Amino acid sequence: MEIAMPWRVAGLAVRFVLLVTLLWGVFLTALSMTPAQGWLADFQRDLRAGRVEAIVVRDGYATPEDRDTLIASSLIWTTDSLVWRMAQDAWNAGYPIERFTTDLARASFDGRLIRKPRGGQSGFWPAWLGEVPHRYGQVVQAAWVMALVVMLFSRPRLANRWAWFWLFTVGQIGAPLFVLLESRPIWSALDPVPPRVVRPVEGGTGCGLAILLGFTSGLLMLAIGTYVADLTG
Repeated sequence: MEIAMPWRVAGLAVRFVLLVTLLWGVFLTALSMTPAQGWLADFQRDLRAGRVEAIVVRDGYATPEDRDTLIASSLIWTTDSLVWRMAQDAWNAGYPIERFTTDLARASFDGRLIRKPRGGQSGFWPAWLGEVPHRYGQVVQAAWVMALVVMLFSRPRLANRWAWFWLFTVGQIGAPLFVLLESRPIWSALDPVPPRVVRPVEGGTGCGLAILLGFTSGLLMLAIGTYVADLTG
């Protein structure tokens, strides 16, 4: 059944919003991957002045004997979401997580806090998605979930659902690719004649492509972050 033009326009508008939201999240995460040099005193000064917008902290312990005393093994922050700095001396200074939490409370910090427990991240989300360093990072997560639901309850053209599932998760940036390309490319979404149906990629092939895409997308995000850091530095 042919979908009426107003509904197709509305669908295109939703796709565009989802795509921009997802790419915005990828871009912000990429920027946080290449912080400039900073110091713990700089972070504490910005925090007291109320300038800190987002913080990413990884905790750990210095030795096995110090398991009960977690310290900030790495600490990065931003005051404008574009320029990030890392406290080079947070680990050597032995900045306790308990003191870090107290400093946040005293400064009435209400920005985005991403805490990475010792041992790394595991779970269903792509690695970058839970680390969108912005107070509205949950909006990006909601857009990802919406794209996933659409994928599961639609008929993808380029790949089957299993292949797209691997691209969404292992492939890291499968969600924006899906919104851009399925079930017809976003640039031809209003064409009266849909594109010719091609043989979809199967699940096994999609898994292999997802591994390759995950690796290349990580390198691309690092390159973007480095380029912007050079421009703003």
